[in-house]
Amino acid sequence: MKQYEGKILVVDDFDLNRDMLVRRLKSRGFDAWGAEDGRNCLKMIEELPLDLVLLDIMMPDMDGFEVVQAIRADRDSADLAVIMVTAKDNSEDIVRALELGADDYVTKPIDFAVVLARIKTQMARRNLELALRESEERFALAARGSNDGLWDWNLRTQKVYFSDRWKAMLGWKPDEIADSIQEWFDRVHRDDLGRLRLMLERHLSGEAEKLECEYRIAHKDGKFRWMLCRGMAVCDVSGRAYRMAGWQTDTTNRGEHDILTSLPNRGLFLDRLSNTIQRCSRSGDQSFAAFYVGIDRFRVVNDSLGHKWGDQILIKVARRLETLLDPGDTLARLGGDEFSILVEGINSIGSATDFANRVREELARPIELNEQEVHITAGLGIALADDQSVGAEEILRRAHSALDQAKARGKNAVHFYDNHMTEVLISELQMENELRRALDREELYLQYQPQIDTCSGRVVGAEALIRWKSEKYGHMPPGRFIPLAEETGLIVPIGDWVLETACRQNQAWRDAGLPPIRVAINLSSRQFRHHDIFASVQRALDESGLDPTGLDLELTESLLMEHVEETIAYLERLHELGVQISVDDFGTGYSSLAYLKRFPLDTLKIDRSFVTHITSDPDDAAICSAIIGMAHNLRMRVIAEGVETQEHLYFLRDLNCDELQGFFFSPPLLAPKLAEILKNNKRWLPGQEGLN
Repeated sequence: MKQYEGKILVVDDFDLNRDMLVRRLKSRGFDAWGAEDGRNCLKMIEELPLDLVLLDIMMPDMDGFEVVQAIRADRDSADLAVIMVTAKDNSEDIVRALELGADDYVTKPIDFAVVLARIKTQMARRNLELALRESEERFALAARGSNDGLWDWNLRTQKVYFSDRWKAMLGWKPDEIADSIQEWFDRVHRDDLGRLRLMLERHLSGEAEKLECEYRIAHKDGKFRWMLCRGMAVCDVSGRAYRMAGWQTDTTNRGEHDILTSLPNRGLFLDRLSNTIQRCSRSGDQSFAAFYVGIDRFRVVNDSLGHKWGDQILIKVARRLETLLDPGDTLARLGGDEFSILVEGINSIGSATDFANRVREELARPIELNEQEVHITAGLGIALADDQSVGAEEILRRAHSALDQAKARGKNAVHFYDNHMTEVLISELQMENELRRALDREELYLQYQPQIDTCSGRVVGAEALIRWKSEKYGHMPPGRFIPLAEETGLIVPIGDWVLETACRQNQAWRDAGLPPIRVAINLSSRQFRHHDIFASVQRALDESGLDPTGLDLELTESLLMEHVEETIAYLERLHELGVQISVDDFGTGYSSLAYLKRFPLDTLKIDRSFVTHITSDPDDAAICSAIIGMAHNLRMRVIAEGVETQEHLYFLRDLNCDELQGFFFSPPLLAPKLAEILKNNKRWLPGQEGLN
């Protein structure tokens, strides 16, 4: 069956004009019809699956203004585009037509090249809107189909859509809960409402990438149920949030919370710590710390004020510590006067000390209790992430051991786990000096993790990952030295070295007759913003001789959303060179996919955090499905990171994900090993793990 560029109806009472336009449109690949007046136009709109109407204004009986008004009574621009044709460039007619719902206009005598350009513009816009609408509907259906309750909050009108499932989770019928935000907030337990509002404010202000909060909410039977709420905001072009949507999951029967403080208990804390350890182990980014907090001399406070008031102090301590958390961090009560905190993103002793000081400052403020002020202090034990394979229980034990050492030193003390410190207590200055010498000493090297084409199973790309084998410190994980390189500016010469080395290596593979692949390079914010990245890329390509299509530049989603117009200009220059542009870790910044269409992008990489539980978490599955669908509609390739099981692979393949990357296929490899895979034309075959 012949594929047409679009289905167009030309409406003009002058036969010659109408027939000529119909013939010329057909010659350009459009399926076109003609209508001699407004009434026939409306009739044909009902009968034909049209995409666009080219509508003359001046017609007898029923003019173009009446026709477009009738069209817009039933159809919006996404359903049917309308371009008005006027005999003269009359601004009043044009303004009136646009106000009535026309999408564009052209003037007589008709310049067919202009008409054709405007038709193609409207068709492209309409197709994109329809594709985005379809993907959003698919996303909403997937969410509704899960066992969670969906909510959608219009921040401008303050109206909230609560799905029938959301209402049923609280024991209510669909017509028994209105669309006010207070229907939600008024049901949240008063001790949890402040935390929910804080998490919402952090996300809406841009401080937190997403909303994630666990709280109690009243059921119709008068009892409270635990809900885990997740959500994300949609922003307009100015960066202001105008809509927010998400889900709530019932966690009541998991038995994972402390009754007094409503915090996670020891079991849930260990579970989240274990997940963090596994994730960091896979990524090589050991950036987290466990804090063990113990209130000093709490037994004396309890004995003097009584257990009732002692419990109130513990509740107030819990609420204060919660104010220090970012989404993704975990605060738990382990029992008695002891709390534990898991903080992600901590990659140095200095940042851990800063957080510990914030804890001490928060707890040092007087507590108003029974018309008197109570002053408390707390000791903290800290266990930083370990490069070795240690479990959650061991990390927590180390933090507790460090707390014992802190208590032995007196009140309000902080202590790091001693054995760990003997391994990593390196001054920032010493490490910086070593890192400065690393390039000259040839201590830096690259590994390449293959990217697999989902259909053929063959390697079509590889992500270049930097590694450092220090003469002084041994193998240093990227999570330790990359932040230091960013802070000191060393990321610029190191980034240039990575770029040049990866380009030379890719060209060397091609010179050896190996199948051509792309090599992806991660660009840091400092490289991109404060360095002539265009000159660096051009130089690397010129010196290596690599075809620009063999280079893929990866930028994070958050980097794209900073200084948008400036970023677009940079990317357009790079794209003109012929290199590929990718968005790394997509989904964590919750930017609008419709907004991303402004950037010259080739690829979206789905963040591993959505892939990990894609086969068990309906939310993650729905998000991945929506990202893939909308990215394809925007003509972008999609790569999923963190593919570690055969179930991940089959699930993503069924979603038509283009390429896959993860330990299921291969860990990061040295260049000779990847060359061997390319030489032997190894590929993944169904039913097997790895490349053969």
